[in-house]
Amino acid sequence: MPRFSTTKTPNGFYAAITSDKVLDMLSSLTVKDFHPEHSASAKQCIEYIGTLDDGSKRFTKTWEAFVRAGLGHVSADSDPRAVEVFRQVKELLRDPTKATHRQKRGFIKDLGLEGEALTEQRLYAIYRSQVPSDDPDLLRWAKRLGDSVPTDVPPQEVLGALSVRFCERRKDDIPTSTLLTEIPVEECDPMNLKPRQKRMHTDSSWEFVGESESVIFLSWDDNDQIQHELAIMRPLPNDTRLALVEWFTSVINSAVRDRRNVRPNHIGNMVQIGYNTGPRHAKVTGLAKSFQRTLTPDKMAASDTEVIGMVSLFWSLMKAWLPQDVIAQITNALDKHDLPRIATRNVKAGAGFNIQASGVNYRFDYEERAPPEAYLTYGYVAHVHADPTYAGWALAACVQREVKDGAKLARGGANFFDVGLRIIIKQSAGTIWAFRPQFRHGTTEAHGAVNWGITFGFSERLAKAWDAEGRDKQIAIVSKAGAGEGNPDA
Repeated sequence: MPRFSTTKTPNGFYAAITSDKVLDMLSSLTVKDFHPEHSASAKQCIEYIGTLDDGSKRFTKTWEAFVRAGLGHVSADSDPRAVEVFRQVKELLRDPTKATHRQKRGFIKDLGLEGEALTEQRLYAIYRSQVPSDDPDLLRWAKRLGDSVPTDVPPQEVLGALSVRFCERRKDDIPTSTLLTEIPVEECDPMNLKPRQKRMHTDSSWEFVGESESVIFLSWDDNDQIQHELAIMRPLPNDTRLALVEWFTSVINSAVRDRRNVRPNHIGNMVQIGYNTGPRHAKVTGLAKSFQRTLTPDKMAASDTEVIGMVSLFWSLMKAWLPQDVIAQITNALDKHDLPRIATRNVKAGAGFNIQASGVNYRFDYEERAPPEAYLTYGYVAHVHADPTYAGWALAACVQREVKDGAKLARGGANFFDVGLRIIIKQSAGTIWAFRPQFRHGTTEAHGAVNWGITFGFSERLAKAWDAEGRDKQIAIVSKAGAGEGNPDA
């Protein structure tokens, strides 16, 4: 940007910038005048303004500072033309690729980040609107809430039609490593099975959550308290959310191309970002050694910045959309173990992240980042397994989904399931869900479906390692030799 050295006294400066000659020159500027290759007219204008008065040198040296000073001296009451001209020049100076404060506010509103939390009272009100007044679970719930029973049913503009259901968790009776399929076993590709691995077809005992349904599944614990079992949210699409999908997909594509697959023996790709404890034999803790391609430090930092922005936005979305009690359990666990928020070897720990949508960069300098470990997946299929967790929950999102032509299953597989609940979540772009990973779960065989996904795991191993190495020493763990290398679950 061209520089100038104006030497106006306040009164002389005001007289100069409101003169017809200066206002005519300013109003003739275009956005091209502020590009390096078109700087002549802008430079001439600034040099002219800088020679109007040699009485003082109080005013600074950039176009931005000049316009800011000008707007501070002109008044709509005394000179509306000067105000309008300076506002026009201010708009020319604005970088169209950087979001304004107003754009950020609109972005937050469109994503539903400031909506009313899904409290137990709101869930009760929704459930009450869906069942008869003598429903046993409703009466039991009302008795438990007592004076806290709400009187109205909350609006659901963000989440669309949300239902609340009660369920029972049965024994995890499907062996680990089993590959669950939604078509008859004899129609499946035998090449997808590992040696000694079994395949099982979903029978009529399974309940399916449709690809446009949002459902909260609840149960009663031994103390007659409400227990969340599974939460599936599918926010209504709007222009902002649809614009983000393209960027999310691009970020995940780049990540699985450039970074190490931490599940090389599974179907599809999974890469990890943030902190981990490395392979089981290494017993090291640090920031994941993620990249497998040779990239410059700047390119690695740029890629990490994108990934941190994406997963941190999803963390914000999940905090806004998922039941308050679920998020409270997670944040309390993070605080209990004093765990840091996500960082990489190329992006230091701290607050703030950047988002790209429709060619505009949204920078949030003070917002909380995602939890310390995140996984990005492409075309990933998980057999039946369980994951020990310190938070009691895991969070996941289906960012984008495609089903190939000629797929054996009309709408495709690769759908999340919970063994004990006998529930299968039909996936669609924009789905987020919270599940209890300590119970057996996985994804059904793909049968032509490809999902782009994000998962926050809250692994027990990381919390134990952090308690032993990080919190006790009152220092942040730095990456050690072997940290982040290999399959963390091998």
